[in-house]
Order: sequence, then C-alpha cells, then structure tokens
Amino acid sequence: MDAELRRRFESILARIEAGPDRPSGGSLDGAEDDLSTRARDRSLPAQLRLEAAGTWLDRHRGDRKSAGLVAELLGDPDRAVVLGAIELVAPWDQTAMSRLVELLDQPDPSIRFAAARALGRRKSALVMPRVVSWLRGNEAEARQVAIDVLGWLLNDGEVTRILGGLWDRPDLGVAERLRLAARLAAAGDDRVADWLLEIAESGGPEAREADRLLRVLLDRIEARMDANGENPGDLG
Repeated sequence: MDAELRRRFESILARIEAGPDRPSGGSLDGAEDDLSTRARDRSLPAQLRLEAAGTWLDRHRGDRKSAGLVAELLGDPDRAVVLGAIELVAPWDQTAMSRLVELLDQPDPSIRFAAARALGRRKSALVMPRVVSWLRGNEAEARQVAIDVLGWLLNDGEVTRILGGLWDRPDLGVAERLRLAARLAAAGDDRVADWLLEIAESGGPEAREADRLLRVLLDRIEARMDANGENPGDLG
C-alpha cells in the first residue's frame, strides 16, 4: 500500500473511533460496523477494503461473523479483492475454506493457483484431487503449483512416491526440475543427487541453489543413516 493511501486509511479509522456518534465510555460497535461496511463497499479501492477487512478480522478472530465477511470477499467481482481475501482465510473458517475450493474452478489462473496455494498452506486435503490432476497435466505453471502444494501436504514417504514419479518426465525445464528437486531433497530422495551435483558444478545461474539443495539432501540422508545405525560411507 502506498503512503498516501495508508495515511487516508489511518485517518478514517481515527475519525471513526473519535466520531460524535461513538457513545461515551469507549464502545467500538460503531467503528466495527463501519469497518465491515467499508470492506464490502465496492466503490472503494481494493487496498482500502482489504485493510478494513484485515483490521475487522483481527478483532473478530474465531467469530462466526468473520466467516461471512471473508466468504463475501472471495466472491467479489474485483480480482484484486479476491486475491487479497484469499490470504485472509483462516483454517478454522469452513465457509471460506469451501469457497477456496470453489475458486479452483476459476478461469483466471492467478486466482485458481492462489486458492490452491492457500489450501495447501492451511493443510487442507480438499485441494489434493485438483493438484494431483495438475501434476499429471501438461501445463508447466500448474505443475509447479502442484509441486509446492503437495510438498506442504505430504510426508516424506508420500513426497517420494507421488512427486518422485514426475522426476523422469522429459518435458521438465530446469526451473521446474529445480523446484521438484527441492521437495524431493527435503524428503531425502537420493534420485535427485546426480542431477543436483551436475547443476551445482555447471557454474550456471542455478548452481548456487543446486549446491544448497544438494547439502539439504546429504544432511537428510546422513540423518536417516545415523538414525538407522548405518555407515554414511562417502557422504561425508
């Protein structure tokens, strides 16, 4: 948010709380109602509406009233409001979480992918069928979102089983393969070791990240061997 808009927002909040209609004794009911009204006011800029919504939600965290507000904003015709509201969804808010699942059918890929990432970060299995289908598809951006989301949702064994099957696809670009390698390395899957070593020694733009991931992989392998009482051998 730019400085001018933030000043305007803070000034409005100050006027609300100090206004003549506020009952003596400090009740904030009027201010609360005004915040929710502003969040719903489609004549206001998206950033101002989202700031109002965020402040109102902070004061009503866990309240049933907050579920209705977020669900409304997720159905707003303003794309910027929808994208901002996605980040406001609380994991306990089943109304809004269900609305996120509906957004997976949005024609706008930015909304579709943002909803998938939000569900993944909130550990919701509701997104699993969709991202698994993206993983098997031919759209590179959708596959990358699926890799991220499944990495958040799956345990190490599941990552190896589900994401590992993608490793041998010949159509993966370097950036996408590196993203996949990050998830597999974190799970201790050694199938990515040779490729990471090759990229790390290439001196190319991805070399530093490949080197970091190789270290992550070796740490995971050594930790697993130590836990099992095995000899790490040459993993040093």
